[in-house]
Amino acid sequence: MSEMNGKEARLKAMRLLTARDYTERGLKNKLEHAGFGPEDTESAVEYVKSFGYIDDFRYAVNYVRSSVGTRSRREAERKLLEKGISPELIARAILEEYPEDDAEDDLIRRLIHKKCRDLSSLDRASRQKLLAYMFNKGFGTDRVNRILDEELLDITS
Repeated sequence: MSEMNGKEARLKAMRLLTARDYTERGLKNKLEHAGFGPEDTESAVEYVKSFGYIDDFRYAVNYVRSSVGTRSRREAERKLLEKGISPELIARAILEEYPEDDAEDDLIRRLIHKKCRDLSSLDRASRQKLLAYMFNKGFGTDRVNRILDEELLDITS
């Protein structure tokens, strides 16, 4: 590691972190993409970690907090795994920040009404398409079916 490249990598890491928060893996990828070698990248990441500028748990908590009401718990977990956050940190963040099931049920209801404006005209094919969409969003089909049945019951009563 040349001292100049190590210093440049540290400065680049600091500049990147002034714009937004990064996971450890995300910052490493960004520095490597900028042309810094593995040794300089590792040194820069350790440097910013020593000041608390990068913290994967804090990142996970903030991500989960911002996901509530817009993403399922499973989708938030999947996205954090893709960003390189460890399963242990994700579990802690979810436990601390994700609300009870009622909030997720409300999100399912909102998404159902957003995707299907007129539930009374929901045919079998449309229902399957809606279930596939919700499954891709990370919701269990049993749960979605239960809530969809409740919503359809409300319409017919």
